Amino acid sequence: MARYQLPSGSGSANPSAPIVDTNDKVVAITISNPSAVDGYVSEQRTELDNTVPGTNAPSVGTLFPAAAPPTITILHIPRFKGKLYARAIVPGAALEVLENDIC
Repeated sequence: MARYQLPSGSGSANPSAPIVDTNDKVVAITISNPSAVDGYVSEQRTELDNTVPGTNAPSVGTLFPAAAPPTITILHIPRFKGKLYARAIVPGAALEVLENDIC
């Protein structure tokens, strides 16, 4: 498992971070947000970095809401091939990513 601190603020000044690169392999991925800050994930890095001025919210991306015990949002992708990028609106966000080769 890897834990990624996510960039925040303006997408042009702080581009999104790569969190998954399968190198043309098919993998199973599990993503969770253990932090107290929302995170966003997308395959479209350019669009994820196209943030709304004033709010720094991305215009695309899957929202991983801040962890609120006793539940933490977990996304399992059984088969994925490609790259995923992540960012946050404000500092302090982190995502945990677990990859398992399946092919």
